Amino acid sequence: MKKVYSLACFSLLIVSLVADNGYLMNWGSVIGSPYGSNVSKISAGRKFSVLLKSDGSLAAYGDNSYGQCIVPTGNNFVAIAAGYDRSLALKNDGSLIGWGNSFTIPSYLGNDFEAISIGIGFNLTLKTDGSLFAWGENSSGECDVPIGNNFTAIAAGDNFSLSLKSDGSLIAWGNNNLGQCNVPFGNNYTAIAVGMYHSIALKADGSLVAWGFNDNSQCNVPPGNNFVSIQAGGNYCLALKSDGSLIAWGDNAFGQLNVPSGDNYLAITAGEFHCLALKSDGSMVAWGYVNFIPSGNNYASITSNEQHGLALKSDGSIVGWGDCGDIPTGNDFTDIDTGYGHSLALKSNGSIVAWGRNYEGQCNVPSDNNYIEIDSGFFYNLAIKNDGSLIAWGDNYYGQCNTPNGNNFIAISAGEDHGLAIKSDGSLVAWGENYHGQCNVPTGNNFTAVAAGTAFSLALKSDGSILAWGYNNFGQCNAPTESNFVSIAAGERYSVALKSNGNVIAWGDNSWGQCNVPPRNDYIAIAAGNHVVSAIVRNLVHNEDDTQSPEAFSCIKAFPNPFRQLGAVTFETTLKANETGTLTIYNIKGQKIKTFEVNSKNPKLSWNSRDENNRQCASGIYFYQLKTNKYQETKKLVLLK
Repeated sequence: MKKVYSLACFSLLIVSLVADNGYLMNWGSVIGSPYGSNVSKISAGRKFSVLLKSDGSLAAYGDNSYGQCIVPTGNNFVAIAAGYDRSLALKNDGSLIGWGNSFTIPSYLGNDFEAISIGIGFNLTLKTDGSLFAWGENSSGECDVPIGNNFTAIAAGDNFSLSLKSDGSLIAWGNNNLGQCNVPFGNNYTAIAVGMYHSIALKADGSLVAWGFNDNSQCNVPPGNNFVSIQAGGNYCLALKSDGSLIAWGDNAFGQLNVPSGDNYLAITAGEFHCLALKSDGSMVAWGYVNFIPSGNNYASITSNEQHGLALKSDGSIVGWGDCGDIPTGNDFTDIDTGYGHSLALKSNGSIVAWGRNYEGQCNVPSDNNYIEIDSGFFYNLAIKNDGSLIAWGDNYYGQCNTPNGNNFIAISAGEDHGLAIKSDGSLVAWGENYHGQCNVPTGNNFTAVAAGTAFSLALKSDGSILAWGYNNFGQCNAPTESNFVSIAAGERYSVALKSNGNVIAWGDNSWGQCNVPPRNDYIAIAAGNHVVSAIVRNLVHNEDDTQSPEAFSCIKAFPNPFRQLGAVTFETTLKANETGTLTIYNIKGQKIKTFEVNSKNPKLSWNSRDENNRQCASGIYFYQLKTNKYQETKKLVLLK
């Protein structure tokens, strides 16, 4: 339903053609986590999260490189702790169990534990008699716990620890190179938390104090005395107020400060790059680097929907997260999309594969192999054939499968119950459910991309501006007025757009935080699900000092795409001042077809679908690659008959 208009590369069989593309990230509603109201405790690790359910059982989601998400069975757990790459749980009999990277629990430990915490390479526990015990890495004395049995709370950081005593005073030990162990005086503290190199404490009067490394202002606590709970992430802090609302401060590289609105939160947890909050109804919301997605930096395209997402890797294989079903194997896929409970993939031979829920026949794909583009709606699918005609199958209650005739279509988008298409002359056509005017397309022939949401539509014009129409109850059709956009995506009641400088902007419904875009300028692809946005970014860790100007990095786009053999495609490059490079066309086998010289003074060039020897190229899938001395990007190009 929510098609990704990716600006990433679509390398298939020739891996050497393309460098690594980018990392995946999500924000908004949590994909891959349990929906419902049965979560009682939450703990966020570095790239994964662990949940304690109300029945005493465990669940975990996210990065599983070290088995940190393979939770033990049973329903006798009462506390959880997620660390860098491993987890620890406390049973109701006071015993411990751990899992993940090289996790061992000393055999001599008993079953008299009350609280647990995990640092980087070591583990800290509070026993029922009020004493402390730690084991693991001890290079900075982080396991040299203080003697006594008057401790009531613990927190383990990178290679230091913090503890709260029964008299309300604090004590810390371990590495103190950044002042993280310089605890404040006083005995009026009620709660503690530690990040990588900083600490925070909650006072009895509801105010906060923080100390240690302050490179991102994570120790600049907000004023007030209405705080009831605190958490510290990698280089940021999160707090719960007495009115049930949230606040965060410090590092925001992954949007971890973009807290969801509302005043119905009961519990919070902060991982290195992402946060979770538990609502009063037992449901959960997440934001930041919501890592219920595969790790790695070789992703070319993404798509997401209500409860699952897919990513196409640069080797042509597919990975997924959430309720994604049995993903087909192989590395010959060129396009992917997700509907409401079903998935669709296009192979390099032009055939289509579908899997998942098939209530309306949406997985009964056509048998031929002459397709060049696919898109999924709620319970139906659209496709373009290599002759430029359209086909649709699945639910047709609103006529969404009654595609228009003709063989001059070059782009499609499937909304909840309506379809959009661009013709080869750049004009638009729409069909299906039109109760809110979502099919009343604007006139003109300068459109380059479309995105169909739930009862509303978006279109991108050749000048980089956006038009929107249809249902506007949440302002999802209040498109920005700038003209520097290169990609668009439509969710259920919100819209997302990617700018030429790598920024992303979102507008409309923000009930799930889907419009709280993490502030960075290295986005290269976007996808809008019902309540979640997925994106590909160039760098895992974002440098906030990077310029936000339109020339922050090189980029290239082609229009029209697809284009016809008797026509031409125009390439528009954005290069830094005095930058030069090459633009090379490849066929699907990775064979070079034609090469052009490019520079910052001549940003546009065209290709008439002929090779270096002036021979007409066959219809099918091609790739165009922009390469400079510091940059390389490859994208998909479709040539029609």
